[in-house]
Amino acid sequence: MNKKLKISDEKYKIWIIIGVIILLLTAFRYFFLLLGDYFTFLDEYPTFDTAVGFFKTGKFYQWDFHKNSLTDIKYSRAWPHTILLMLWFHIAGISVPAGKALSALLGIFFIFSIFYITYKIYNNYYITILSCLFLIGNPSVTVVFRQIRMYSLWMVFIVWFLYYTFQMLETEGSLTGKNRITNFYNKNFNYSIKYVFAAFITLILSYATHINTLVTGGGIILFWGYLLITKKEKRYITLLLALILTGMFVGLLCLLVSKGMEIPVAKTIYIVLTSDSFFGQYDPQNIRYLYWVRDFMGNEKLIIISCVCVIISFVYNCKRRDKKYDFSLFSVFISSTSLFCFMYVFSRYYQDRYMIYVAPCIAIASAWGIVEVTSILRQEFITQVIVSLFIMAIFFQVKDGYEQIYHNENICYHKQVYNKVKEDADVIPIAIAGYDFRDYYGAQIFEDYVTAAFDRKQDMEILYEFAKKYPRGYVMVETDKINGITEAMRIFMQNYSERIAGKGVDKYNIDVSRYYFLYPKIKYEKAEYNGIKYLYTNTNDKTQMHILLNKADFSPNTKILFLKFDTFIKGGEKNSLCCQLVFPEYKIEGNGIYEYSIIIDKPCSIIEMKKDCEVYYSDGSYEEVNLQW
Repeated sequence: MNKKLKISDEKYKIWIIIGVIILLLTAFRYFFLLLGDYFTFLDEYPTFDTAVGFFKTGKFYQWDFHKNSLTDIKYSRAWPHTILLMLWFHIAGISVPAGKALSALLGIFFIFSIFYITYKIYNNYYITILSCLFLIGNPSVTVVFRQIRMYSLWMVFIVWFLYYTFQMLETEGSLTGKNRITNFYNKNFNYSIKYVFAAFITLILSYATHINTLVTGGGIILFWGYLLITKKEKRYITLLLALILTGMFVGLLCLLVSKGMEIPVAKTIYIVLTSDSFFGQYDPQNIRYLYWVRDFMGNEKLIIISCVCVIISFVYNCKRRDKKYDFSLFSVFISSTSLFCFMYVFSRYYQDRYMIYVAPCIAIASAWGIVEVTSILRQEFITQVIVSLFIMAIFFQVKDGYEQIYHNENICYHKQVYNKVKEDADVIPIAIAGYDFRDYYGAQIFEDYVTAAFDRKQDMEILYEFAKKYPRGYVMVETDKINGITEAMRIFMQNYSERIAGKGVDKYNIDVSRYYFLYPKIKYEKAEYNGIKYLYTNTNDKTQMHILLNKADFSPNTKILFLKFDTFIKGGEKNSLCCQLVFPEYKIEGNGIYEYSIIIDKPCSIIEMKKDCEVYYSDGSYEEVNLQW
């Protein structure tokens, strides 16, 4: 008896040691270089700003740090994470590093959850170690827990939802009492009430955090079908009837929504089922979900070996019926059906974070397959060697993936870019038009500034109206989102403006272009030239340039003309100069020669105008043309 107790104590100590080592590795991985206030990832600020707004007012609206007031931009998405982040701000204070620290802490709890679940299901050191290390080493998982986004909390909720759902389907209930209700339940359902309740609560929280929780339904139904065929228990048949009735009820709610009734959850489901943005034909770029799975361990060969091991383990143990086998099959069902849906059913563009919830399933199933195949040989030494080789491969991946995680192309250095704009600007307030301006950093860097937000539909019109009041300023868009703005604006930024930051200038992943709108001041009714003529004179170490434009030579609906110049400073220094000529309204001013003027802060020996330019028309269209002068 004492010997057994001693062995039990030793196993307990080993589990404690393994757990501590894994959590220390996790903390280092997720917190490394995290608390320096120097970069952000894409899409973090809607979450951050909304949590601040909720912190200050209790409303799900984003906070304006510049005006120190609530905006009219509502963001109720992923409200559990917003509330948690708001509570965390009460402890750690409002800052970007604090927001990131919460995600890293959630990452540590996530890995602890995997540690606990694999311990409860498998009670095998090697499976637990591999499962945790596969996740710690994966770059996509690591990035999730270094962002101020809902995905960090979603990963925690969904892993527990899947675990409780599995336990609910596997575990028989023990409802006490001998009345009609308990007798009926025990006879027809007989599910564990505690797991039913836990699965339901985590489902609600996971769904409220991210709608993609629903995609796990395909794998869960497949696993339920497997249990129905293999166990032939009545409770699985009655579950089918319950699912059918639930489906009919949801369908009725969606029908009521289609008739105009406001039913929150049903409305979301109805929008998903009827929206082209969620369902569509196969999109070639979605094949990248398969590439992501193949690269899950940092090496395609490792995941192929793992898949082969999983298949061999299922075949070898096909007559085996226990929780270890079933949980591995459950993980495979969740992973495979989700991969199929994201590749062939959904029309949403590729993002690994949309399907990141299958990462625990891939890790656990792979670890089980590897260990199970080695155990067939009944030599623990072989298991230890193979597991050690996989651990070494994981650490090589962590080393090689350093740039991808901590200095990857999606990082946006807003603070550095704002400092560049501040140094470049010579007009106060600094005017910035664009998409996703970060007020948190703007309020720190700029003494005074004004902003205008693009809507990805009328971007040029927004800039046009903004420039009426602020003719000199900047256009700013995160580089990875530049294809989301209108084509006319993108062409202007990339080809017909002075670049301050962005691709080709630096690696900060934020495109910034200087704009300089010019308005006509003098009109000449008669002139002997066509097209455009420009003159320049130097006075007091500055150059004044006059542009004369014959409006009759352009289409009547021309609204803006984007010009480029090369200026040569005395001494040979070459600079670019871009300006935007605003055309007078045709009906009011009519044709004629219009004069525009611009002052260059340095004396120029030569100014050359480029023939190629962009013309923007009043109907929203544009074209690139070559001017004649």
